Amino acid sequence: MKRHFCSYLSMFAGVYVLLALIVLLNIIFLIRTDELGGINAIVDKQVKGGGLYSGHHGVIDVKFENYKRKKPKIIALGSSRSLQIRDYFFTEPFYNIGGEARSLLQAYHILDRFFGVHKPEVVILYLDYWWRFSNEDKRPPVNPNYMRRTVTSAVAPIAALLDNRLQIGQYFDIISGKLTYTGPIQRIGFGALTTLGGFGPDGSHYYNLQGNMLPVNQRISDKTRFIRDEPVPSGRLDFGLLRHLQAELKQQGITLISILAPLSQKTLKLARQKKGYSYITELRRHLVEDVPNAYDFFDLSPYGASDCEFSDSMHAGEVANMRIIYEISKSENSPLLRYVDPKSLKSMISKHANGVTIANNAIGDAFRASINQQYDEC
Repeated sequence: MKRHFCSYLSMFAGVYVLLALIVLLNIIFLIRTDELGGINAIVDKQVKGGGLYSGHHGVIDVKFENYKRKKPKIIALGSSRSLQIRDYFFTEPFYNIGGEARSLLQAYHILDRFFGVHKPEVVILYLDYWWRFSNEDKRPPVNPNYMRRTVTSAVAPIAALLDNRLQIGQYFDIISGKLTYTGPIQRIGFGALTTLGGFGPDGSHYYNLQGNMLPVNQRISDKTRFIRDEPVPSGRLDFGLLRHLQAELKQQGITLISILAPLSQKTLKLARQKKGYSYITELRRHLVEDVPNAYDFFDLSPYGASDCEFSDSMHAGEVANMRIIYEISKSENSPLLRYVDPKSLKSMISKHANGVTIANNAIGDAFRASINQQYDEC
């Protein structure tokens, strides 16, 4: 009996020691990645040092804290296709809360949460052509905790390993100090360390800062999976919910600018060969006709953009997005005119045409050599 008790005790002690070791390793990992202090500490570092963040905390949670502090007059919202809109496009405070709105209903939820702490003057909403615009959709109930994610820091690295956001070799390289960064820009979070990318202090996202962007003929491919070959049923298209959002924001003194996000020329050419493209034709026409302050930039070629200005088939880069903001601001009655300097935008576009990234800030200064490699082929 005594022998069995000792065996159980030894097994329990072994499990306890193993768990304690895992927790200790995770704490060392979080110290190395600057994530041990939580979201407030991360935002403190971004505000002070202008660093990049990509780690285990929810994107919306980190952006919410940044937004609460910055209190911007202009915000950008949408899926990942809205993430290349930067603060220096504008002359007034800007923050990009994009990346997680993959439908109009999600956009409502995110705005409800963020407007609970501050209301901007302008919302730039990027619409994806695969979003559902249906008269069946109704305004969702307010959810102030939408996408709020509670993460226990001590187990967060294990969760990242399990969902393949982090490789086991990277985990131990970070703990040992082999994988580290001592450059002029802080890299906060394991994602920023392993990919040299992440969200900047204005909420926009930076890719390929290590200078390994693929040539344009390799990064632009046929990503038209959202355009079906069969015709889209008639009667589906309805902008009632989008107009309702616009009216609701207008009552609060907020201007909504809706933008149909662009495709690369190569992908657009392939998309036009699908029968389902007839829906896109109707979407483009009715959006501008039926919704005030709505703009169709699905095809950017009339505005001078080439595929060299796209990060991939679906994502317009920074220069292409600057073209969009510039084109909207050109009109005397533009809702953006008081928030931008069109001459400055035009000058930057001319200087960086056929490029993907400008990074007219400390991040760009730190990685200018690798960013300039993006211009070599075009």
